[in-house]
Amino acid sequence: MKNKFLPKKFFITTGKGQSDTSEMNAFDNALIKAGIGQCNLVKVSSILPKNCEEIPPVKIEPGTITFVVLSRSNGKKGEKISAGIGYAIMKNEQGYGIVAEDCNNRSEEKAREEIQKKLREMASSRKMEIERIRIETETLEIDSEFGCVIAALVYLF
Repeated sequence: MKNKFLPKKFFITTGKGQSDTSEMNAFDNALIKAGIGQCNLVKVSSILPKNCEEIPPVKIEPGTITFVVLSRSNGKKGEKISAGIGYAIMKNEQGYGIVAEDCNNRSEEKAREEIQKKLREMASSRKMEIERIRIETETLEIDSEFGCVIAALVYLF
């Protein structure tokens, strides 16, 4: 039976936003900067289907139910926040990949290191070998009352 929910393509995007009104508005602004603020996001977990092709970010029709692996970090004025997402393509017969995210008040370098550690453990748990890794991060030093950074892997069907 053909799986209608098996993504064929994906892209990675990041964004940061600030607001003096609320955390929610900072999050909304980060989504807008990332180009996915017009989507209805559904968070999913961490598997890239076999032969799923990475493409550059594309515009998605407003209101579309959009599946994402999402990393999000919120903070307040004066804080530095980061979010990151990464994937690993595996050397395996099944041909699928894995996705990991990190969000915390840490440097971009530390976020990258943490994502690599997570991907390596995920691969080890599956008794698989990593062929290649790609990681994207976003950081923000918050000037407004509220700040948010996001990194997302967006699935397309």
